[in-house]
Amino acid sequence: MKFSWFTFLGHLLFVLMNFQAVVCSDQEATELAKDMNFKLHSGDLMPLIGFGTYQIHGDELIKDVLDLALAAGYRLIDSATVYGNEVSIGLALKELLPKYNLTRKDIFITSKLAPTDQGTKAYVALERSLRNLDCDYLDLYLIHWPGVQGIRSEERNNSLLRGESWQQLARAAKDGLTRNIGVSNYNNIAVIPKARSKKHIDDNIDLDFIIPDEDMKTLNTFQQVKYAWDPDVIA
Repeated sequence: MKFSWFTFLGHLLFVLMNFQAVVCSDQEATELAKDMNFKLHSGDLMPLIGFGTYQIHGDELIKDVLDLALAAGYRLIDSATVYGNEVSIGLALKELLPKYNLTRKDIFITSKLAPTDQGTKAYVALERSLRNLDCDYLDLYLIHWPGVQGIRSEERNNSLLRGESWQQLARAAKDGLTRNIGVSNYNNIAVIPKARSKKHIDDNIDLDFIIPDEDMKTLNTFQQVKYAWDPDVIA
């Protein structure tokens, strides 16, 4: 099996959180969890450490691992359409939340749009995830991958469908289906609107950042560099 630092660190965090739960009282563990949050633009608090469910399948196994995760202090559960385990997670949480005196508002649920659902199908895909997870809303819904299944990465339709997906997610957020939206696995060159005020974020939804095919081919020949920006100087 190929070594993965991401997987290793994930398991390490799980071990550390379980160790913390053992050496701390329930009240101390709860206070620790409350401090490890990031405030989103919506005002929601997102836990900095979450429990990923990739490659975990089956009702019993999902229930067992989420039981351990909640006991260890995890309050963010991460899933995705392509993981194929949303139904199992919904069933498990319905049973486990009362066990730990938790309600839906005490946990942060994330899911992701499948590459097959990019475009106009994104809104319906989110509704399907809600039914699978048996909840009224998601805390965060992400575009899982910038590409579209069945379309080559260099084709312009990727940008068009990706833009439509974002429009559908923005509409879903306004309709209350998800409290926050975002993207995942955007590893290649991309243009991301930079804003932090709600007004400017809403304005960015209407912007067109499609890059012509010839320009994209040129950009893909450049060395990829990651940039950071200071939110204190962005409106």
